[in-house]
Amino acid sequence: MRLVLCAALIAAAGVISSAGADDAFLLAHHDDGAAATGRSRRLSQARRPCPVDFTGANYTVLTSRCRWPPFDPAPCCAAFKDFACPYADYINDVNGTDCAAVMFHYIDLHGGYPPGVFYLNCREGPNKGLKCPDGIPSYRPSTPPPPRHP
Repeated sequence: MRLVLCAALIAAAGVISSAGADDAFLLAHHDDGAAATGRSRRLSQARRPCPVDFTGANYTVLTSRCRWPPFDPAPCCAAFKDFACPYADYINDVNGTDCAAVMFHYIDLHGGYPPGVFYLNCREGPNKGLKCPDGIPSYRPSTPPPPRHP
């Protein structure tokens, strides 16, 4: 019984640490200097629910171009940018909302990607994050979400 409990705790710690890795990755995307301290503060602070409805998002932009396994960084990282960049303001607000955790939950649910795969493989530039291309419109809750495809 003790061995099972210990194994379950180790597995839970791995999931939590890999989810944090994805959050930091997105913070680095905007070169947010609070990335190093954001993780410790957010554990003790309540976060607002995400205003983005990730349950109805179009995951085919990601899942149709990023096959797993094996992980091919060129199409997968480009697809991840296309999917996530409209939500960057919400995803990067890890101390204010739970958007990053919710988004990665649904990405894993729809794509079956292992935790941390985008963080470990999609890095560019000196900040080791991803830069969203200029001109991508930001999602706002008062505007309709990006179109859904069946």
